[in-house]
Amino acid sequence: KKVTAEPLDPFLDRPEGLDLVWWDRLVEARNSKVASEDEVMRHGNTLKEMQKYLQMITDEDDKYRSRIEEILRELKEFREERQRSMYNLEIPLKLKQGQIEIDLEGATMDLTDAVLLHRLVVEDVNEIIKKHGGNKVDTLTAIKDFKKGIYDVQWVNKKLDMQADDLVEKTKEFQLLRVTKNLQEFLKNGEDTANAAEVVALEARLEHNRKLQEKNVEEHRVNVRKINHQVREKRLQNQEIQLQIEEMDHHVAEQNRIREGQDKQGQQATGPTTEKRMRSLVTQRKLVDIAKAQAEEMILLREELERLRLRTFPSFVEKRPHGNPDQRSTIPAQ
Repeated sequence: KKVTAEPLDPFLDRPEGLDLVWWDRLVEARNSKVASEDEVMRHGNTLKEMQKYLQMITDEDDKYRSRIEEILRELKEFREERQRSMYNLEIPLKLKQGQIEIDLEGATMDLTDAVLLHRLVVEDVNEIIKKHGGNKVDTLTAIKDFKKGIYDVQWVNKKLDMQADDLVEKTKEFQLLRVTKNLQEFLKNGEDTANAAEVVALEARLEHNRKLQEKNVEEHRVNVRKINHQVREKRLQNQEIQLQIEEMDHHVAEQNRIREGQDKQGQQATGPTTEKRMRSLVTQRKLVDIAKAQAEEMILLREELERLRLRTFPSFVEKRPHGNPDQRSTIPAQ
């Protein structure tokens, strides 16, 4: 944009007393300055347009450079894919079970990391692994045997220490042992005659107790058989009494029905029926008392049978008597 300065009027703008020569020089200098500013402004506008054009060119250059880089990257990927397609082909191979070491689980197999190796390469690697493993096993076996020898020596040392402590204790015991008459006889004769006589007496007593125990057991068994026989007889009697009771109940029920029928008909001959009913009730009562007595007797017999069984197979646990625990109690023989 061009800026135009208004010309100076010498009659209006010139100061009073100023010479025309200096006024002309002032006007000339002013016009020169305005022309310079106009030139500078014109060159500034040109510079702005050039910078704007440069920015546009730079943006286009960046866009084309990005496009070129993208095309070069696609070209590189295309060449790599073409190279892989040329040498990385899917070829079906027939392999035995055990030669495939990839994960075969799932519907699809991922073969991106799979490598096809010759069988001899795998066998050579396995031989090397076996060799190193065998050396490791030999080393561990040697270490184990060495430690086992150390443990054996430690165990022997501990055993000898314990034997030495035992000998020391036995030596102290022999030193503190009192020499009695029995000990002197034992050392002189080589056997303890007093203990031998006591052993013979204890064996005789044990044999006597054993025979006595067998006799008591046989007696208890006979008593148990007798009691079992009595129990069976009582059960048969109870069954007969139970049948009699049921029959009496039936007769009583029949008599009750007859009496009720007679009461309804208004008959007056009720004396013999009442007497008969009383007799049946008395008989029923006696039978019930006999059944209760026999039941109590069976309970007592069962308790006696249990007591005899316990005596046949005695228990060695004694009940501790109440009272002073230091006072000896006498248990009567059964």
